[in-house]
Amino acid sequence: SFSGFTDNEIYNLGNPTPTKIVELAEYIWWKTYPNKEYTFTTRHKKTYDDDVRIRIPDCSKARNFLGWKPTKNLAEMIDMCIEVVDKRNDI
Repeated sequence: SFSGFTDNEIYNLGNPTPTKIVELAEYIWWKTYPNKEYTFTTRHKKTYDDDVRIRIPDCSKARNFLGWKPTKNLAEMIDMCIEVVDKRNDI
């Protein structure tokens, strides 16, 4: 058990591959509606000097303290989530 030294700690259990939100949305759409065409558009608001330009989740804390590392890529995880949602919707 990790109880004790993990209490009130935050661990990123994501995948350290940078992904844009629009790429994520396009992949989910393509997997969910493979026969429907859709063009995603983005609108950008003014950015500030201290805005994050690229986000890469850091899983090093989980790896160092828990011995955890991602074993699936983002596409595999999305596919698994879609499968679970599909099964729940069939009930």
